[in-house]
Formats: sequence, C-alpha cells, structure tokens
Amino acid sequence: MLFRMMVSAAALLAASSAWAGDQVILAPAAPWIRSAQVDAPRAVEETEIGYRYRLYDAQTRFEDGVRHSYVRYRILMTSPQGLGDGGVIALDWSADHEDLTVHHVRVIRQGVEIEVLDTQPFEILRRESGFENSMVMGLLTAALHPADLRVGDELDVAFTVSRKEPVADARPESLISAALNTPVEQLRVTASWPQAWDMQVRSTPGWTVPAPRRRGGFEEIVVDMADVEPYFVPTDAPARFFKARELELSTYGGWGELARLMTPHYDRAATLADDSPLRAEIARIKAAHDGQRDQALAALRLVQDQVRYLAILMGEGGWVPTSADDVWRLRQGDCKGKTALLLALLRGLGIDADAALVTTTDGDSLDEGLPRLHAFDHVLVRAQLEGEEYWLDGTRVGDRVLERTAFAPYRHALVLTPDAVNLDDIPPLAQSTPINEVVEIVDASAGLFVPATLTLKTIMRGEAGRQAAAAMQSMGPAARQRRLDTLRESLDEKMKEVEVSAAYDEAEAAYVITVTGKVPELLVYGTVTPAYLRFNAPALNKRTGLVLPDAPHATEYPTASAGRVDYHLPEGMNYSVYGGQLTFDAIGLRFNRQASIQGARLTGYASAAAVAYEIPHEAYEKARLSVDPRFAKQAAISVNGVYVPTAGDRAAWAAEEQETDAAKRAGAFEIRIRELSALGLYDEAAKAADRAIETTADQSAVWAARASLRITRGDFEGAEADLDQAETLDPANESLAYGRLSLARGRGDTREAILAYTRLLRVTPGDVNLLQARAFAYFGAGLPDRAVADMDAALKAAGDDAKLLTKAQKVSLLGLIGRTEEAEALSLAVLTEAPDQVSIIESRIDWLVEQKRGAEAAALVRDLQKRDPGEVESATQTMVAGLAAAGDTDAAVAIAQAFIASNPEHPDMLNAGCWMLALAGVGLAQAETWCDAGLAAQPLSGAIADSRGRLRLQQGRHEEALADFDYALSREAVMSPARYGRGLALISLGREAEGREDLALAQGQSPSVARLFRTYAGAR
Repeated sequence: MLFRMMVSAAALLAASSAWAGDQVILAPAAPWIRSAQVDAPRAVEETEIGYRYRLYDAQTRFEDGVRHSYVRYRILMTSPQGLGDGGVIALDWSADHEDLTVHHVRVIRQGVEIEVLDTQPFEILRRESGFENSMVMGLLTAALHPADLRVGDELDVAFTVSRKEPVADARPESLISAALNTPVEQLRVTASWPQAWDMQVRSTPGWTVPAPRRRGGFEEIVVDMADVEPYFVPTDAPARFFKARELELSTYGGWGELARLMTPHYDRAATLADDSPLRAEIARIKAAHDGQRDQALAALRLVQDQVRYLAILMGEGGWVPTSADDVWRLRQGDCKGKTALLLALLRGLGIDADAALVTTTDGDSLDEGLPRLHAFDHVLVRAQLEGEEYWLDGTRVGDRVLERTAFAPYRHALVLTPDAVNLDDIPPLAQSTPINEVVEIVDASAGLFVPATLTLKTIMRGEAGRQAAAAMQSMGPAARQRRLDTLRESLDEKMKEVEVSAAYDEAEAAYVITVTGKVPELLVYGTVTPAYLRFNAPALNKRTGLVLPDAPHATEYPTASAGRVDYHLPEGMNYSVYGGQLTFDAIGLRFNRQASIQGARLTGYASAAAVAYEIPHEAYEKARLSVDPRFAKQAAISVNGVYVPTAGDRAAWAAEEQETDAAKRAGAFEIRIRELSALGLYDEAAKAADRAIETTADQSAVWAARASLRITRGDFEGAEADLDQAETLDPANESLAYGRLSLARGRGDTREAILAYTRLLRVTPGDVNLLQARAFAYFGAGLPDRAVADMDAALKAAGDDAKLLTKAQKVSLLGLIGRTEEAEALSLAVLTEAPDQVSIIESRIDWLVEQKRGAEAAALVRDLQKRDPGEVESATQTMVAGLAAAGDTDAAVAIAQAFIASNPEHPDMLNAGCWMLALAGVGLAQAETWCDAGLAAQPLSGAIADSRGRLRLQQGRHEEALADFDYALSREAVMSPARYGRGLALISLGREAEGREDLALAQGQSPSVARLFRTYAGAR
C-alpha cells in the first residue's frame, strides 16, 4: 500500500530519540514545531492513485539526546479508490526505544474540520513483517480507518516519533528523505540541532538544500517546495541514483569514530569463556584440517550449517552482537551473532580476522555519504588467509569453496579495528564457476534423423540454488512430485519419454534439475546448432519520461551464466563447426565460446559474465541503436561431404510413417523433405515427397512441401500443380503465399511476385521486410515511384532498431533508379546518425564502391580495421570490395586471408572467401584454391560451384565458368547470381540469345543482381 509505506518511512525520517512506550500518546504538537498553512484546495481532479497530496511536512529536532521526527500530511480524496488506499492510517514505531505521539487526525469536509480521534481510537497491532524471514523487529503499528470518509474530503494527520538510540555512546545522526512517489502541492522538510554541535550536512540531487541558519539557539535547515513532482529515475540505474532528495546529518567526525564505537562490542562478543565448548570445536578443526584456508572454511561451515539464523532486533540487539558462547549454546544468531562466533573460531585458529560492517543496498554510494551507524545493515568477517584477503558471511548457507563466499556486491566495508580511518574496498571475486549453468548432453549417434537422447542439467548455485532447494524441500514428497510432473508435462510437446528429477548437490552447493528424454528434431536447415552455445543479445529498452535519462545502467556484476554441451554424432561422417571460437565484450558483459569437434563428438562451453558494475548510458544507447553482428554468429555443426542416411535414420522414417494422426505424419514428412534438401540429398528428398503424397495425400502441407522442393529443382509447372492442390485442400495454409512467391521469383515473373508480396502484406500489414522486398520488385517491374513509396512505408513501420538499416536499403534503391544525389545525401545522413554502427558503415562503403569512389571507401575500411576483428567480420566482403576499389589489392587479399584463418577448413568459410575475392576481382589465384577446397569438402554444394563460376568468369575462363554455373543451377535452379553469370558466359561464347534470356530471368528473380558483376569486364 503506497500510503502506508510512505508514512512508515516518514516515521523513521530522521531516525532517533525517545524513551519507550507501547501505547499511542495523544498530545498537541511540541512548541518547536511550526505548523504549516494549507491553502484552499484546487478543483478536484481525478488522479491515478485516487488521492492527491496537498501537504507533506517533515520536521526533525535533536534535543537532550532524543531525536524527534514530526510528520504531517494532508491528502485530498479524488475517487473511491483513494478512499481505500489513502484512507488507511498505519504508523509504526519501536516500543522499546521510541514513543509515538499523535497530534491530530482530522477530516476536512467543505471547510469544516472533524476530529476523528474524538470518536475513534487507534488500534495497536503487533505485526512482525519479518517473522517469516527469522527476524523479530519489535515494531508496533497504530492503525486507524477513519469512518465516513468521502470523495472530496481531506485527511489531515500529524504525529511525532521520538527516538533514543539504543547503542551506548552512539552519536546523533539522521537520514531524512523527501523522495515521495506521488506529486505534492506543498512539501516542507526541516532539521534542527543545538548550535554548539559540530553537525555535518550532506544533500543528494533532486532538490536545493540551503545552508543552516541560527534560530533560538539551534542551527536549522528549511526546505520549502511547491508543486513537487516525483523524482523517478530509471529502474536499471545503479542504486546511488535512487538516493535522491535526501538530507544526511551526522555528528561523527569520520568513519574511524564509528569503528572505535563498535569494535569493542565485537571484541567482547568474540572472547570465549575459559570453559567454552567452542574451544573443543577449535581443536577439532585444527586436528582435521591443514592450512589456514581449509581451517577457515571448516569454521565457516560450522557457523553456516550448525547455527540457524534468527535476528532479535529490539533494543540494542539491532546493533550489539550476542556473545559467541551464547550463540553456540542457543544454536541461533543473526548476522552480528554469527559474525562474533566466526571471529571467535578464526581467532582461536590463529587467523587474523575482524568484523566488517556493510550495506546490502547502498554499496555503490556508501563512500559518498557521511559516516553514520545506520548506513549499515549487515556485518561480515574479513580474514587474512595465507597472505590473501577473504570476506566471509556466516549468514549464508552451503559455502563450500572460499572463492564463492561474500558474493553480494557490497563494494565497501567499515572494518572494525581500533586504528580504522576510512572504508575499505571489497574487490569482487572472480567466480570460478557460473551461478547458473546448463549442461546439455546429446546422443545422436544413431543418425541425424533419429530422435536424439537428451540429458539436460540445469544447475543453480549460490543463494538461488539454496532457495530453490529449500522451496522444494518444504513442499513434502507428494507436492514435490507434482511440481516435477508439471515440469515434465510442459516438455511433452518438445520431447518424448521425458523424465525429470531434482536434487541438491551438497559438494557443489548447487540445486540441480535433470531432464532426460528424446528430442525429435536436431537438424535445422541441414545444420545442428546447439542452443546452449548460443549468445542472445540482451533486450535493451529506450528510456522515456524519466529524471536522469543519461544515468549509467547497472549490471549483475560479477555474476556469470554458462552453457556446456557434449554432442555425439553418427560415426563415419566428416563434420566441421562454424563459430566455435568467439570472445567479445558488449553491453557490460564478456561473451566467451569455445567449441571444437573431434571425429563425431562436439564439446563446447559458452559463458556470459558481467565485467563491470555498470555501463555508461552512451555505450548502452550505442548498443541499443545498432545490431552487434557477433550475436548472430552462432556455433553450427555441418556435415562435410555427403551425408549417408544411417539404418537408424531409415528406421525412424518408417516409424514416422506409422503415425496415425495425419497432421503429425504430414509434419514429419515436411521436416524430412526440408532437411534432406538442405543436406543436398535431393533424390532422397524427392522420394520422401512422393511417399508423403502417396500416404498422406489429404494433407495440404505435404503438397506444399513437394512444391518447394520442385521449385528448388526448377520444376515450376509441377510446383504450380502441387500448390494448386495444396490450396484446394486448405486455402488457409499459411505456407501457400510464400510458395506462390517463390514460384513467381523462380520464374522471374516480377509482377506475379508483387501480387504475392501484396497478399502477404494483407496478412501482416506493416511488415518491414516484405515492404522492402516489394519495393525492389517494383523497381524490377519498372515502377520506381511505387518502389520508393514502399520503402518509405517500410521506414515508417520500422522500429528504432530497424530504421537505420531500412534507410540504408533506401540508399541502395535510390541508386538503382538513378536518383544519385538523393541517395548520396541520405547515405551521409545515415552515417552521421550512426557513425559507429558497423552495418551502416558497411552500407556507406557499398555505396561509395558503386559510385567508383574507391579512395573514400578505403578510408572507411581502414577505420573498421582498427576495431575488434569479430565485430567487423560480417563486413569482410564489403571491406575487401572497398580496398580493391581503391587499388589496394594486397590489403584486400590480406583481409580475406585473415577471415579464412579463423576457420580455414570450414566449407562455408572457404566459399565466402572465394566469393568475396571473385566479386572484387582481386587475388583470383588465392580464391581458386579456396573454391576448390570448398567443393572437395562439399561436392554437392551449388553455392560453392556458383562462386567458382564467378571466379572463372572473372578470369575469362568462360567454358569452365559455364560448366560451374550449370552445375550450380542443377543443384538449385533459383540462384540468380549463377543464372546471370551463366548468361554472361554464354554471351562471351557467342551464344547471345541464350545469354540474354538468362540475364533477363536472373534480373526477374533479383532486380539488383547485376551489381554483383560490376568488376567483370564483360558485364551487361
């Protein structure tokens, strides 16, 4: 409840002073309190929360060892919702060292004041909100629900909490906050203290706090503000930015004074009695463990495992530790008592150890603030072990390795030693193991089309793992099994024969959920891409309507998560892995992937670890507005050579054909046809397609699947007949529109392709990719105005992440239709808008090369070369073209060679290197070796044959080029570069009519295909 939280916070505004009382005192406000004048209410306006603050007045006075915190608020009820939320009064206080005095509770109705306390008393509640977390605070709550409260009424409440610090010799201090989360018409905050005191004052951003002035023997600060709006900072900002509109007061001269106040308490608590049973525990640890590290870990385990956490925070118990002997006797203690116990054990073992006060919430701003006891809410132990510093937390559970202890990012600590002067930094510990890890073991050795056996282990370490284990343990056997059954059932659609188990691994201090089963679909378009080696770009959101929009973004430093895989593939084949090695930093994270394949077994590891507590907003925005191409580089396993279906594969296919559900059977055929085609096994795919028609002819999906295969093979008439049949069976089949589009593009029928795009856009209006594609189709059909209109529509529909790339596409389109000046202006504007985005620089280089401005293109390439190679790898082809256009042949070839060196045996990489050099017209001998090697590894690849054809065309070896293009088109009939290259080769061989027919077909398939041949002397 918003209102109750505000009042509770206000009751602690300045933190301090009083004797004790468990009853509400009703009395007028003290003479030092200056009553605020409240203007007449403005016109009632509905608010989101149903009420509006007219006044919030907080006054703090230090006097005679007591801190008085006066609060008065006045709210106007604007809707029935506000009566429920704003009409509840709940005032908290600690009865053992605080008094609550209520001055009035009034309802103002049409200018008439009604004193609620004349007819309604407060109800005193003892509610321990932290009891479930083993915390006893000793708080009382005075609760009141004013009767007959109405919309339009004003509720006026005034009270004072008087507090006396329970810790002996503690000095006056306070933290006063005015960071309310709702608008306030009139806000006043005052603080006063005897003028003889040496009070330090500090304020945080969000308001202007004047210097103290003297008044009646007191120093006083007064802040008076009108029409105050909430100070909403970005939710992902570091914690220090949330400390807005705070006034900090302290009479401590430095952190050392605090250390000298608290050190004796911990030293006394850690001193053991002569007959303490803990002395026997110390002797036992010494006898059982060698070395300080092992002994310290044993002592930590004893404190964590054998003493339960229970915090009694009433009186001085909130600050002064219970003795180690009492904690051990009771087998319970809070952070202070457990720290005292751990100190006693470590010191008994001869280990140098001290208590260290920390804050669990404000670690990143503690060193900016004034020295205050109330700045801390937790305590650790700092220990010196074999020359290294360790921070140990007795309240944690299950620490088994010292490097994993004190994991929370406390940042700073006040180490309690008599000679302490300042805070100590707590360096974050590099984690030897990730907090969250998934281990995936896949056995696909029977065949790539056989359901693979999967074992998936999700490992949760640290606090999350302990909480998960505790939650499961608390359920009881039957409920625990139901939870596991629910998880198993949720996986039934993706896996078969699923089994789920969960257990806490004591040695690893980790909760492990294990899933086993069969995965039916391992291949995706001819490759195996392990999901747990994948890097997903974090979702980055645009900040709007906030204070401090340029604040840094907090990370979860120093946490890390990871995936580990072990894949067993069919023996007797050759495999390669693309993208196996990749390391880069982005968005405050370090991504690292190491994967390799030996024989038929792939092993790999991928991790993402925060590398800093926060990242600058400028870097965040740069990442948000650009697409880092390294995230798209996923580890993928492909078959080198020809995949030979195993006996297991054929058995799996036969089993699929026995499926009685026709739709499921059709789905299985679709996948088989698709994957066989992707592997280049077209004859097998054709057999599967015919078998699908034979056994499942009533399913539209199998006809559409065969149509797709026939388009690939160039059988357009057969594909059209199949699509007609598919439409007859199911006119709503979503794949039909794409099938018609593929057929139109295969035939080079631009106008029919435009109609297909239009039909698809009726289903998904505003689809940016479809609009861009139709724009280029309009260009191919000789309709430039419509082409530009579509590109503009795509720009309007594009989100922030796609708008720049869409502008780059428009540059290309404008260049094609001859609007060169307009294209140049837009190209420059886009580069100015995103001067660091690789894809935008790449598009600019492409444009400059197209315009034969090689020197300018090469300058941009050299700028890209200064970056991390992985960041610009996706732009390699463009970089080669830019340098080649400037005549820097050697540099262009060197870039291509460096690209290949990252994965020199992978056919796709070899093909890419050959293709980029062939297009640039440089390093042709080198390109030929790569193409030959690629085809030797993948003899069924039409793409590599096309690259070699392009290379041989560039070399003037037209007969050989024609043979390569013919082979490429025999593998994939709709390959516009091969078709266009074939046309040029035919013309060079004197077969003009055939050549021109091929050129026309290629341009119908892809209107901009001719650009790929700009370096060829015989280009048309």
